[in-house]
Parts: sequence; structure tokens; C-alpha cells
Amino acid sequence: MPWPSERVTSYLSDNSGTHFDPNLVSIFLSSLDDMDAIRARYADDGADPHLLSFKDLPVPAPISSLLD
Repeated sequence: MPWPSERVTSYLSDNSGTHFDPNLVSIFLSSLDDMDAIRARYADDGADPHLLSFKDLPVPAPISSLLD
């Protein structure tokens, strides 16, 4: 089950400098408003806009299929 965005941001902040690069965490957190706007613009009907999920993303084709 996806985490609420508040849990994600808290986890990243709490682990910045130990598990995550602090510069990348800062960039990610400073981009949240833009990401929220994109998520709201392209939200599925009935989707909870506060959950982060990648389950519906297409699976990329293997590189070998691109070389044919």
C-alpha cells in the first residue's frame, strides 16, 4: 500500500544524511508543490491525491527489444 505523502517526506527528512543524499532530499522536498500540481492535474477519477503509487505505470520494454 502506498504511503501518505506526509510519511514519505518525514521519512526522507529523518534519514537525510544517513540513508539519503541531503542535497537530493532538499531538491525533492523543494519540488513537492510542483509534483502535487502535476499529480492533481493527471489524477485518476477517485484516486486519493495524497498517496504516492507507481502500480499503474507501464513496464518499460527491455533494451534488447529497442535494438531490433
